[in-house]
Amino acid sequence: MYTATMPPQSIVLVCENWVFGELICDILADQCYQRPLCTALGHAYDLISHVQPQLVLLDIFAPAPVAEWQLVAHLRNDPHTARIPIIVCTTNPAAARLEPYAALAGCTILEKPFLLDELAALIRAQIGPPR
Repeated sequence: MYTATMPPQSIVLVCENWVFGELICDILADQCYQRPLCTALGHAYDLISHVQPQLVLLDIFAPAPVAEWQLVAHLRNDPHTARIPIIVCTTNPAAARLEPYAALAGCTILEKPFLLDELAALIRAQIGPPR
């Protein structure tokens, strides 16, 4: 239950696919999470460090996601963002699990396509139910 003293938890969604990003944001809003959307990967770090969300949901859309893993590295190397959990959504989970920084950064990997219940369960496991 939301009260004036308990702001809703925020999840920053980093997703360059605008349609997918809007869909996930609508779903998160239905579950009472604040959900800033960043569709420009180059601005993601600034948004995350400013918002200080409870969770980052990172969609890996590119076949060779160098910039996405650089973002993860940057977040983990900054003491202000290092503890924010990251869920990585990808169509290639095997490659993501082989990415050295994914394991070091403690990212949770979610294979696309996924069921909404799977996403909700991972979010709750990371930050608890919406408040």
